[in-house]
Amino acid sequence: MKEKRLRLWIKVLLFLFFMAALICTAVHIGRQKFENYVEEQKKMRIQEVIGQDFYPVNEVMKKNGYQESAPYVFQKEISGKRIEVIFDFAEKVCRKNLYEFSLHNGYWIEQENYYVRRDILESVLNCTLKFVDGKVVSRPIEFETHAWTRYPSLIAHAGGSVREKKFNAHYTNSLEAILTNYNLGHRVFEVDFTLTGDGKLAAVHDWEKFGNQDGTPLLSEQWKNLGAFSSPETEGRYTAVFVEDILDEMLVNRDLFLVTDTKSFELTEEETRKQFEIIVEEAKKRDAELLDRIIPQIYNEQMYEILLSVYEFPSMIYTVYATDAPADQVISFAAGKDQIKVITAPAKDTRFDEAAIASLHGAGLLLYTHTIQTYDKLTKGRAKGVDGFYTGLLLPRDMETYNHIEEKQEF
Repeated sequence: MKEKRLRLWIKVLLFLFFMAALICTAVHIGRQKFENYVEEQKKMRIQEVIGQDFYPVNEVMKKNGYQESAPYVFQKEISGKRIEVIFDFAEKVCRKNLYEFSLHNGYWIEQENYYVRRDILESVLNCTLKFVDGKVVSRPIEFETHAWTRYPSLIAHAGGSVREKKFNAHYTNSLEAILTNYNLGHRVFEVDFTLTGDGKLAAVHDWEKFGNQDGTPLLSEQWKNLGAFSSPETEGRYTAVFVEDILDEMLVNRDLFLVTDTKSFELTEEETRKQFEIIVEEAKKRDAELLDRIIPQIYNEQMYEILLSVYEFPSMIYTVYATDAPADQVISFAAGKDQIKVITAPAKDTRFDEAAIASLHGAGLLLYTHTIQTYDKLTKGRAKGVDGFYTGLLLPRDMETYNHIEEKQEF
């Protein structure tokens, strides 16, 4: 009797154990299915977010070589230049060193992770982004020769004007000018360069109106300590920079182009060589790619050959305010040079009437004029056939507005 009871209990226990195992298995399978379902829903939701052109910030930054030092604070170093990118979602702004990119209507929160609109991330990181097979693919932006002419055709003159409460400061060639105008949309910057007394290349228009105002070149340390002046004349309140400082900013923003104004027509051939040897040397110290985004201005035919003997810059501008060569000679010379795409002339230069501009365009060249500050002059220049402008105050959105109106009227 006892044996029968024991066997019965054993069977009951085995049955209960079997049922418990069966239930556990079912629960496990159910839980696994549920977890798989949840995971699939997450993936589908992320795909939906990305399908609307919002990309996961952390993954994108990692793909671009950044390390996260704090939540949504990223850092990396390029050629010795430290770059820090901060996504401030409370203030709706992304800060990249001293540059700012608006995040208004540009981000999405999904499952406690932040997603930012693709075009904003591409602007911050100077890359192109795609989502392929569930992964972010990032590639650095690449530029064709003369790509800078395909931006809204404005060049920030002397770094662009610094906007003050009571006046606009022109000709500063300062760090503040570049920061201000990059943040306002400019990507192509003309900067004046002059040799210091100790052979460095300072971003300054001249030593007659700036510096000690007696024409004597300052030493580099004197210039740095004095600070950059402006027109109308102000005290040295702006940050004086040298070519290497601007090259560092070009490392931070790989869509920043530099147009040089070296006043070489006032210099000896030796001094001209010295200027561009410094530029080439400082660029190569950092990244030879920088030389593809430096556009020297030449002032006469002889300077073209001098530059080629220093470095074969892929893109140059022939600016004609220092030569009395007639328009047809200028056009003939430039048309035979692959490096020259743009002719620059003063806005009031009578050599470039509508017939000359038509001839220039027929040769595959573009005409830029300098220097304008108002939308009225932009419209008059464009009506005449001018392709682009040097300006202190106009912004790329002004050119975009004009182009949009022009397209509507043509339609």
